[in-house]
Amino acid sequence: MNKPGFEWDRDLVETFSTIQYLGGDRTYNFVRGPVFHDTKKGGDKELSDFSNVNFGGPSSFTLKKNVPDHTIKSGTVKEYVETFYAFSENSKPSGEIIGPLNRFTPVTLANDGTALKPGLEYDSKSQTLVGSTIEIDLDYVKANPEPNIEELKKSMVVDASVSFLSTLDAKVSLPVSVDYVPKGQDGEDMKNILTNRIENVQMCKACVHDIETDQHVLPSNAVCISKCAVCVADKKVCNDCATKGHTTYIPELRRCDKCVIDGIKCEKNVVLLVILDCEEKNKQAMQLIEKDTHMSLTSCIPDVGHLGKSTKGSWGNWFIIVEGERTSLVLLRTLRDHAEPNVKGTLRKLLTLESVRNKDRQAVDSVCRLTQPQVIQCLTQIVAVVHTLLPETYKYWKSNVPGLYPHPIAICTGPPGHLLILDKGEVEGDGKLLDMRLHYPCDVTVLRKDLVSPCSISYAAGICYYLDGNLMEVKCQGITKQVQVKVSSLRTKHEISSYLEMHGLELDGNMTTLRERLANYFKPKQQAISGNIVSLPKVTAKMTAVLAKSEGESVSLITATPSCTKCSGYANEISFTYAK
Repeated sequence: MNKPGFEWDRDLVETFSTIQYLGGDRTYNFVRGPVFHDTKKGGDKELSDFSNVNFGGPSSFTLKKNVPDHTIKSGTVKEYVETFYAFSENSKPSGEIIGPLNRFTPVTLANDGTALKPGLEYDSKSQTLVGSTIEIDLDYVKANPEPNIEELKKSMVVDASVSFLSTLDAKVSLPVSVDYVPKGQDGEDMKNILTNRIENVQMCKACVHDIETDQHVLPSNAVCISKCAVCVADKKVCNDCATKGHTTYIPELRRCDKCVIDGIKCEKNVVLLVILDCEEKNKQAMQLIEKDTHMSLTSCIPDVGHLGKSTKGSWGNWFIIVEGERTSLVLLRTLRDHAEPNVKGTLRKLLTLESVRNKDRQAVDSVCRLTQPQVIQCLTQIVAVVHTLLPETYKYWKSNVPGLYPHPIAICTGPPGHLLILDKGEVEGDGKLLDMRLHYPCDVTVLRKDLVSPCSISYAAGICYYLDGNLMEVKCQGITKQVQVKVSSLRTKHEISSYLEMHGLELDGNMTTLRERLANYFKPKQQAISGNIVSLPKVTAKMTAVLAKSEGESVSLITATPSCTKCSGYANEISFTYAK
């Protein structure tokens, strides 16, 4: 046992804490060893000095007692902000606005999250369970003998979002806050978190020093006030503020009220830039912050690392449009495998198979290989690439395997990012109308599978038109819009009102009035289509091709017969208006 009044040296405790942290408990126990080894039975077991013991060291209980003070709350840590002020003052960063009674430092706030495995862990220092947004301590356990399981699940932390504060010249950079985020956060929640952190780091040096904190975390409410509602509304300095020495109406560039009353110099940070990753909730938060008039000086941009990863991922997962041309990572693999000998040889030397495979990971070596000057120079000489979309040749994809659509005979562009295809099938009556989404691998959806002998297809204004069967009629299929609207099938007032509002019609009246108004509007517009067949003038010959074009709600169909030469003559042309 230790002699009363004995105290371990703080540096020695810190050394053993480091050994335990880096090497684990086994390494710590090995180094500490048996303290009273070889003192034999009846020997001295009192630790009064180190003359009668082995190397030894503090116990694990002693290490836990000497853990530095810490916080488990979400928010901005006061001491970190004060440290940033001290560092930035000594480094004299560029861009500062310095006056006799003010010093404003332009800074950036970068935020990034780290995924955490949901779980609870006991913290002996605070005597609470860490890992939930709910403070689970002894009082909570007593008050909730049978806790709500769903509530606990929703409160589990799945992400630690850390914010770094940096000067514009990057001379000083320091993490100042962390937010423990549960699942289900959206853009509005992320915007509120960032707004609170911006308010925290923009508190002046004097206010940060004087404010009282809860577990070292600055309060989220604004206590460093430099805003005048009259000045902001008029966008000029009011008379009252002018007598106090203010020269601008922008709150971020004004001394706070406390510094004005105390007559001291106001030193504070001004957040000009917020940097986030490309997660969906962060994209929404950036848009909301840009629209917030109370943060007129703050702009938002994605960080370079995540922007590059997202761009690389989009290029690998989609056939994206770049400078008016479709491109995807798989096209480089096609060139590497099937291009002309000179191109194929060059790319095989420069690109490994791993670098042209579509894998969703942040591989730096693959990006470096793909952006080599020699690769770019080789690709600039290539005008077009022939690549097989249907069937998929490199990956197994359930809706796009070889043999599933054996005879594709006609194709046209559909909605953005889609192609529409007619497949004749193996036998008569096995034809299909396909919608192919330009994802990689391409997703194929069967829209119709009862076609007899399809031969031509066209698309305009949300509707697909094709020739099938006896070739004496044009059939249609709604893609993004309905071919017809059956007013009698609309059961609720909300459904009818949505159609009326879509077409700019009045919304007054009861259900009967609204239904009649909608039916009268659609009646003349739907006479051009009966079922899924377009009403054409009398056709005397079989058609071989159909072309659709649109202007607003008006659609024109041009159909060709074998009699026309080089498409210089057309058998029929009809214009009609469809229902949205």
